[in-house]
Amino acid sequence: MVDDITSCLAVLASICLNGNATADVYYGAPISGATIRYGGATIESLTGSDLILPPYVPDMRRQCSARACLFYRGHCAEAGAQRTCTLWYSFSREMELRKVTVAGDRAAVSLAMGDLRLVRSPNVLFPLSTFRYDAPDDLPPLCRVRPVSGSRTGRLERRCD
Repeated sequence: MVDDITSCLAVLASICLNGNATADVYYGAPISGATIRYGGATIESLTGSDLILPPYVPDMRRQCSARACLFYRGHCAEAGAQRTCTLWYSFSREMELRKVTVAGDRAAVSLAMGDLRLVRSPNVLFPLSTFRYDAPDDLPPLCRVRPVSGSRTGRLERRCD
């Protein structure tokens, strides 16, 4: 397989598409991205938001190609015959988080994860199947704001533990 953007029939919301897909694109406030239907799976790709939150990198894994890296946190869950896999990712430590969710029956999700790739740049693509989906939940890797222990004033602090 050619590992550059020329192998994509289309690129939509940072997803390299090959084959028969339909999509709805949403762009603007408060979020932008796309809903893609591919081989029986539904892919939601969130690529932008009015609320820009930098990722908490210690809660993420690092995936590298020969040309670039990205940081990610993946989780899959099953309910009956349905499977949902969520990938939070960032192309740098400082950039906003992006999210891809692939849902459908197990076969459709497996097909989509094997065929679809994230586009980092024209020469850097990351297959969805190469990420590890072993996070304990699908929460975004962010620092949390919590009440200060023992505070009577309700003071909050940002904690990343």
